[in-house]
Amino acid sequence: PMDDSPYVRNISAGSTRRISLQLSILCPFTAEQKMNTSVFYLSLALAVATGALGAYLSERKGRPRSFGFILGFLFGFIGILVVLLVSKKNQPNTEN
Repeated sequence: PMDDSPYVRNISAGSTRRISLQLSILCPFTAEQKMNTSVFYLSLALAVATGALGAYLSERKGRPRSFGFILGFLFGFIGILVVLLVSKKNQPNTEN
């Protein structure tokens, strides 16, 4: 009996033997889902990269790294621009 699932294919090897290959185990995503997951991972990598850049720039301006990371991660290059436009935090004078 053949399964009507689009993920199951029967391959005939000779006339007596049928090999059932479940493609859902080998490749659980359709082509469209693969593209969606690729776009998701690319977007996530870009968000982490802009977050890291925002954290670096924020630290150089005397602000907390988390401030720059969150802006860069959530808002991308616009968040980086905001971090660049934020004025430097004045360091407390430690001279006596």
